[in-house]
Amino acid sequence: MKCPNCGKQIANDSSFCEWCGTRVTKESSVTILGHTENVPAISFIYILKDGVQVGVIAQNGKVEVNVERECELTFKYGSLRSTKCKVSPGDWILLSFNRSWGNFNTIITDKNNYQTALEHAKARDKKRKIFWIIFFIIFILVDIAIVGIFG
Repeated sequence: MKCPNCGKQIANDSSFCEWCGTRVTKESSVTILGHTENVPAISFIYILKDGVQVGVIAQNGKVEVNVERECELTFKYGSLRSTKCKVSPGDWILLSFNRSWGNFNTIITDKNNYQTALEHAKARDKKRKIFWIIFFIIFILVDIAIVGIFG
């Protein structure tokens, strides 16, 4: 096999490159999880590597994308919303859609810490939702008060 860093040939059972010392991982994919808020406009998120589509993930879906070494992935829906992140083989990426600002968040974790990252993302989404509900109620109350005063 080839070293993912320097590209030189090394033994298939190597854990480290004998030429540059880079740790060689046996995994050759990243796992992407589409935890997004319930946004009807999002049906699919397209995954691009070097400008080429390498996968599609549905809301709350899971997909694996092959990567041989560290690279940058782009996550995109429609023509206006996207985000990028650097990934390495074995990474787990949790996507979440920030409804407040209309963009994506990416959380890079691993298989062992994924559940904790998911719980934090869900808690953050819940807090955001509560904030916007309170903001909307205050906005309505202020509007009613203004109409009552100047009405």
